[in-house]
Amino acid sequence: MLSRPKLRTPSSASFTTFNSAANAFNTPQNARPMTARMRRFLSNIPLTVSIFFAVLLIVQYSADLFEEPIPTGPPWRGPPFLLPNDVAKLLGPYSPWYPADYYTAPPAGCNTTQFIRHGARFPTKGGNDRIKEALSHIKPPPRGYQSPLGFMRKYKYDLKTDDLLWFGANEAYAAGVAAYNRYSHLAHTALPFSRTGNASRLINTAKHWKEGFELASRMRIPKALLISEEPGMNNTLKDSQCPAHSDQPAEDAQATWLSIFAPNITERLNSYAPGSELVDSDIPSLMSLCSFESLFHYKTSQWCSMFNQSEWQAYEYYTDLEKFYNTGPGNPLGRPQGIGWINEMIARLTVSPVNDTTQTNHTLDSNPATFPIENMTMWADFTHDNELNAVLAAMGVLRMAKAEHDYEDPIEEEEEEIVLYEQDSPQRLLSDEELEEEDEEDWVIVPKVRNTRKEHKIYKEMDPADPDPDRKWVASRLVPFAARLVVEKLSCPSPTSHQAPSTSPATVEAVRLLLNDAILHIPGCREDLGNGVCTLEEFLETQSYARNGGMGEWEECQKTD
Repeated sequence: MLSRPKLRTPSSASFTTFNSAANAFNTPQNARPMTARMRRFLSNIPLTVSIFFAVLLIVQYSADLFEEPIPTGPPWRGPPFLLPNDVAKLLGPYSPWYPADYYTAPPAGCNTTQFIRHGARFPTKGGNDRIKEALSHIKPPPRGYQSPLGFMRKYKYDLKTDDLLWFGANEAYAAGVAAYNRYSHLAHTALPFSRTGNASRLINTAKHWKEGFELASRMRIPKALLISEEPGMNNTLKDSQCPAHSDQPAEDAQATWLSIFAPNITERLNSYAPGSELVDSDIPSLMSLCSFESLFHYKTSQWCSMFNQSEWQAYEYYTDLEKFYNTGPGNPLGRPQGIGWINEMIARLTVSPVNDTTQTNHTLDSNPATFPIENMTMWADFTHDNELNAVLAAMGVLRMAKAEHDYEDPIEEEEEEIVLYEQDSPQRLLSDEELEEEDEEDWVIVPKVRNTRKEHKIYKEMDPADPDPDRKWVASRLVPFAARLVVEKLSCPSPTSHQAPSTSPATVEAVRLLLNDAILHIPGCREDLGNGVCTLEEFLETQSYARNGGMGEWEECQKTD
């Protein structure tokens, strides 16, 4: 917790000087004239008093600012990156926010929906416990023993749990400023509406985003609507409503990769501090300290220099596997947890009631006060990385190509049916018409066999034992601290209006997606209207998975036997 600055009490000498100066005004006409020094002193009194009251106002404002625990750590004083340039973008979900590409303005006016992850935070409770356990396995090297781990002799672990860091507060603040600067024309049409889960790091992220937006716009905007994250509460901003979901696919994938890249690191660190008993599972926790400590102390952590570039790249892939096989496409029950938010987004795009049977809160979504749609131009939702990860998986915008489908114990008696799937879009079957138009090399043949066991998918691009340098699912690009997915609804000139002006509309509604400023290309969209721009009609067709309630996968989420 930040302590309030102590106000200094003026000394008696100061009061005496001030009173003496004041008495100078009451001196007789024949009194000794004021010196130049006294005149300068009196001329500075209004400025001094103004500064004094300004400080009082700032202190009072800071005290009233937070109803929840405020961000901890030193206040923002430094450059945005306190990490080595060759490491900052290899920290997976613990990377500070950075633009994944140069921002490109939309070709026309638009409404926006923003899905924003909270800013930089302390480790979660589980992460904190694992870090402490790893540190307990290190025996500080004795004095006089030259070792890269010599700093452990005076090392003090002082990270807290879960709360937002000042660095994260600044990330949110900057995001609010950027949101107004890019979409100021929308803000002056209707004030943005925002929602957040009730975790303290989300609440503070929403507050600082609001402050940044207000500073840039010189307008007051409503506070974010708080939605409970308690178990059993429907909430599209939290990945906690799939009881059958298991972390095991992610744990298995990470264990495979850990056994490949960690043993040499473990052996080396143990040699730096004789008597230490580090094990392979300690290594990711120690590597995470590079981010957490640097962003907390505003000083590069000594752990950042303990690992070389190839080891940081291996760590990056370790975090990529967790996101892909947890709530990403690699987990059979990962993407169903993103369905609800997508259907809320569709309601905003189409200005129609929410049509969803998954995790939406029908009480909130049916009330214009808690889910406004009419006459709105901007929305902002604050969420966690795993939920944003599930939304990206459910939207299908980063589908993995070359997916192999392995089946356990197929029923051999049943007739095998051969179906064709679009290589970059496993959800979509190839129609007879498309068979005649497309080249065979663009499609893959997959045997469709009915069986009683759950389908297991292996993705070549996310092989736990063999990283693909061209993979799409890179956690630091998708869900860094303060990650943001922006959905823009555009009004664009119709590409066919010049051909038949009497029958074609002059404009057409369209959609563009930005993830951390990088344009997302939506499979199934022709992009006739511009780079990454998809007609609203085409976009809605690509979202058949969410619009159909997950095609049976949400029901699988609810099975606990």
